[in-house]
Amino acid sequence: MLQNPLLFWYRSWWHRSGGRGSRVSGVVWCLLVPAVSAQAEDPIEMSHPVPVTVRAVMTWATGLRLDNAPTTDRLSSRFERSRTLYQRGMPAEALRELTPLIALSPSPESCFLRGQIRMAQAQYSFALEDFDACAGTRTDGPELRYLRGVTLLHLGRPEEAIGDFDRVIGVRSESFDAFRNRAFGHYLLRNYAKAADDYAECIRIRPADAASYRNRALALLHAQNFADAIDCLNVHIGYIPDDAESYFNRGMAYLRLRKWDRAITDLRRFTRLRPDDGNAWFQLSLCYMSRADREWERADDARAAPDYAEAVATLNEATRRRRSDPAAFFNLAQACIKLARVTEDEEPYRTAETALETFLALAPDDRDVPAVRAQLEQIRQRRGGRAAGITAPITPPPDGSADSGPHNARMPR
Repeated sequence: MLQNPLLFWYRSWWHRSGGRGSRVSGVVWCLLVPAVSAQAEDPIEMSHPVPVTVRAVMTWATGLRLDNAPTTDRLSSRFERSRTLYQRGMPAEALRELTPLIALSPSPESCFLRGQIRMAQAQYSFALEDFDACAGTRTDGPELRYLRGVTLLHLGRPEEAIGDFDRVIGVRSESFDAFRNRAFGHYLLRNYAKAADDYAECIRIRPADAASYRNRALALLHAQNFADAIDCLNVHIGYIPDDAESYFNRGMAYLRLRKWDRAITDLRRFTRLRPDDGNAWFQLSLCYMSRADREWERADDARAAPDYAEAVATLNEATRRRRSDPAAFFNLAQACIKLARVTEDEEPYRTAETALETFLALAPDDRDVPAVRAQLEQIRQRRGGRAAGITAPITPPPDGSADSGPHNARMPR
């Protein structure tokens, strides 16, 4: 029985009027019930009959059908119906059932359920409002905090999400999903070492989960821990031998460790699986050039020449797929100059000249423009018979262009 003065006044007025309903009484009831319901700790129970007029107005205003049965039963029935619809994969219908119920008598359970439904419909901002309404109530537990954390990740707020996942892990230390999503939050914040640690926990909980090895490898690559990244990728490839990205990432790790032979093997396999990826051809050319440079420094031109030729061939593949990338044309020119130097063949200079001209057109403000112009002039003089040699090639760094890091086709998940 409600003791609110407004409802007490309405009930007294109703009995004094002899139980004769009117349109005015229905409107008053519609205004009073939601206001009082929001203040009440328990659902409203009406111990007196609801007149026909009031019942009609309430049905029109809230979509709830009222009769002389207790309102608590009606609200409970509607809540169960909403939950059933949601469990059957009908979130839109469940939301239509639930929203009027919350407007009439909000409860932590109904707000929590609506938050889940809104998540299913990708309405993350509204879902967060519902989850926040449950904070500090009897529904505020690990499940709520987990769903709130996932919602925050979708909203691009990983730092807050990590706080929710911390609370979940504090209660459920074996929660695979909590560790995985917290790791992703750290990854988004570029806390790669912490992300790798959380993915290690995922592996501890589920040792056969291939994705955790791949995701940990990505975090380790960004953290410059190439040896451990290779170990994780070895396991992942054992589970999924046709995963092209793992071969690329392992090849890049070998490249950073200057293990050219293994890097070439992995990048070659990637180009067979993904022949249209220009970046892979570019990185493969760096392996050949680096290995050829090592042999040339040892005065082994016989072994250096084939690798320089492979570098030219792979850079031709890269420039066909990356026509607007000045780095690819720059490296192509340098590889041609080096090939001409060890083979004493004049033909590579022709390709080098074209590549340098393209580089200047694509990157007129690059810091290497003066050196490139000097090279280009020397090549033209040599081809015209007016010069005996070419300035030493401008050697690019072994890690290549700006996008030589871990392959970004797929983020950790």
